[in-house]
Amino acid sequence: MALELYYGDDINRVSQSAAIKFLYAKWKTLASLKRVSLPELTERSNYDIPANSTYMVTSGNDFIYTHIGLRVREALGRDFTGQAISTLPDSVAVELAEAYRTIVSYAAPAYIRFTSVSDNVLLWERLVIPIPAGAGATFLLCYSDIISHQREVYEYVFKHSPMPMLVIYPIASPSSPIDDGWIVLVNDMGRELLDVHGPIGNRRVRELTPFQFPEFWSDCRAGFASANAMVEIPSAPFRETFRCVVVKLNHLVIVRFVPRELHARVPV
Repeated sequence: MALELYYGDDINRVSQSAAIKFLYAKWKTLASLKRVSLPELTERSNYDIPANSTYMVTSGNDFIYTHIGLRVREALGRDFTGQAISTLPDSVAVELAEAYRTIVSYAAPAYIRFTSVSDNVLLWERLVIPIPAGAGATFLLCYSDIISHQREVYEYVFKHSPMPMLVIYPIASPSSPIDDGWIVLVNDMGRELLDVHGPIGNRRVRELTPFQFPEFWSDCRAGFASANAMVEIPSAPFRETFRCVVVKLNHLVIVRFVPRELHARVPV
């Protein structure tokens, strides 16, 4: 199988999800008291278990979806409540069904890790808890979280970029869309260039000496009035050796200092 399957103590070892670890610990407590049920597992929790879960019930050798949580539907872009897993047209569903049958036979929770088959690849981790439902049927509570490494990659690329950069949250004034900004991130080269040391929490851009010149903020205001998402600030500090490029995002602004000798080879 392309998916990974873990049982017992390995669940806590491999899972990155605090909610999965909580839910597994809760199941162990309830199992010791012989009180395992869907309400007992999903209620009285700081985690929104139903929104991140699918519920299924066995039907012969198949599984019928009885609930698809809101966050699962949003991630998948579809709702297959009432469908049998055997009707889903992808290879992941086939392997999941095989894993679910194994878990039903095992009669204890298991952890599954797998990727989606779409171009927008999602890495899922899932805790599957079988619950006896009477008349030989089994109910499955499948709690899922998406493992995201994008932030980790983006932060690494940003932090170690050879271009000095900082990310700011703009502060507006009654007469300007930007008059200052809260410092959100500064990469290693940015700290060196701007002489930034220690924590950056609760610090504003104007506190940094290179940004204490009115010409810089005048050019920023003009840049914000432009329809372009990326503008150059001609009066920026260090302009003899760097081109300062401001990138406007939805809520944040990236300030990039591009070495002039790289301008011909590095896109801004």
